[in-house]
Amino acid sequence: MIRRSMRGNIILTSTLKALLPPNSDKAQLITEDDLARMRTNAISDHFKEDQVRERKREHVAARNKAAATRADKIEAIETQRKANKAPSSEEKQMTARRNELNSQFTAAKLQQEGIVRQIDSLAMQAKVYTVRDRQIAAAERKIIEEKMEALDEKERVERVLKEIEDEKKRLRDKEAQEKESLRIHMENDMLIRQQNALLEKEAELREAEQLAAYIKAEEAKSKAIQEAKEANERRLRREADAINAETMRLKEREKMLEREEDLRLAAMLRQKEIEERKKEEERIVEERRKNIEFAALQQQQAKKDNKMAEIEEARLRATLEKKERAREARLREEQEKQIRFQREQKEALDLRLAVKAEEARREREEYLADLERNKRCYEELQKEKEREKLRQKLIAEETKRQLDEHLALKEKLTGKEAVSAENERIRGELEARKNMFDDYRWKKIEELKSMGVEDKYLTPLYNFKIEEH
Repeated sequence: MIRRSMRGNIILTSTLKALLPPNSDKAQLITEDDLARMRTNAISDHFKEDQVRERKREHVAARNKAAATRADKIEAIETQRKANKAPSSEEKQMTARRNELNSQFTAAKLQQEGIVRQIDSLAMQAKVYTVRDRQIAAAERKIIEEKMEALDEKERVERVLKEIEDEKKRLRDKEAQEKESLRIHMENDMLIRQQNALLEKEAELREAEQLAAYIKAEEAKSKAIQEAKEANERRLRREADAINAETMRLKEREKMLEREEDLRLAAMLRQKEIEERKKEEERIVEERRKNIEFAALQQQQAKKDNKMAEIEEARLRATLEKKERAREARLREEQEKQIRFQREQKEALDLRLAVKAEEARREREEYLADLERNKRCYEELQKEKEREKLRQKLIAEETKRQLDEHLALKEKLTGKEAVSAENERIRGELEARKNMFDDYRWKKIEELKSMGVEDKYLTPLYNFKIEEH
């Protein structure tokens, strides 16, 4: 079949291809030549990104080469000038002033880690005092609770079965809540993954446009962010290690106290059972002795009485035997009740121990999982830190080289005025660094306040002065 195009050319249907445009549910017909031309002109996003990165590398290489050429020319001119003419007194003063400011700047950089360590040390001291007070209060509460438990031990034994039932109900409710929470978490996770996929696609489209602006802004902030990040990482690792050690110690102590309490309860129940059995045996012996004495008296009286007395004796003997059988039946019932009570107590104790063992096992597994996750995070953080250090080193070398070129060119062109402006810039950097330390100190104070640390432990941080250190 033959069709005629808008231009009047003849197009065969065998040369037409169906193409589905993006965001459309209807196909469009194009010729094979148009399709081949579109494929030839199409360039992938990865190829475009490679071209952008290659152009940037070429631009940086050309800029570095030009800067190196300018620096060599300036150095050659300066060397020739110094060889032909001795430095003037003004140049000597400018050089001495520049060296003095560089020394002050280097001393301030070296002092930075010491000031941050002092602020972190004061903050950690306030945390330690707060934790110590909380531990003392917890120990006092524990002693009071033990005294109250000693007074209410009898009622506590009676509440064991009720607590076990409540514990079973709580475990069932907890299992149901965990299942529901897991279902919700899986649904949310699926939605988050879908959203992340969409966001990643959008980010890939915007990445080429934002890359240049991001690198330029990131280079200005990377040094300060890296220093704060390293200090924060060291602080978080120390706090995490201390908290993990304290948590493990408290858990072990709590488990030991629970085991001692269970053993003491079992010993008290056994002692009580022995005392009750002994009292029952003494009561039985005393009752038998009284019955024997009464029978002897009845026998003596029977010898003196007539035949009616013998009949009465037989009736009395039958009554005594009936009472004896009733007493033995009652005794057997009490013994069975005691055995059943002991069996229920043992089952309750075994169930409680099993529940505690299961909780301990689950807590141990959760702790090991958290420990493994923290280990992986730490390893990833170390790798990221190494990559960031290498990147910062390259950026610092490039920045230092550009700064040296800039200072040399500025001194050559503007002389004393350029040096004064550079001195003002260094003073501004020192003042900004001092303000940064003050902001870090107040941020640390607010963080400790949010954790519940009292003001009396924050006094050293309030009184800390940057000028004194």
